[in-house]
Amino acid sequence: MVKKKMDKPHHNTLLRFVTGILLLVATLTAEAQYNQVRLQATLILANNEGAPLDYRLDKVERSLRKIFGFKFYKFLGEDATAISLPSTLTLNPGHGCKLVIDASDAGDGKVRAQVRWIQDSVEVLSTSVRVKRRAPTILGGPAYGNGTLILSLTAE
Repeated sequence: MVKKKMDKPHHNTLLRFVTGILLLVATLTAEAQYNQVRLQATLILANNEGAPLDYRLDKVERSLRKIFGFKFYKFLGEDATAISLPSTLTLNPGHGCKLVIDASDAGDGKVRAQVRWIQDSVEVLSTSVRVKRRAPTILGGPAYGNGTLILSLTAE
């Protein structure tokens, strides 16, 4: 039996083709992962009447004090989901709060979010924000009980 050697030009072409396919797959996989995002909404009650410190607010409490000036901030609830961009999603962080968000890629590692905040069946806020990944975006909301509701929206 005679073995036929693969000639070098054909071998190099096949190698380049396979390498090109692998690079394309790697690029598409990286792009798909970049367009994946986990959005998290944290509902917070701000007031001046007292609340115990809550580790769940450690990342945002300093910013909240600077922006709103209340003395106390209480964690009320949160909701999160992972999506591919662009996408429309609904988050329900609790206490009658519902967020309808149209999310898309804003470039530079940011997510553009068109947010509709519905509180007890009434739309209280409609805004568009650019959310930097791993940095909370703070939205002030309606009066609630003896304080004000605040939302922290984070993308990861």
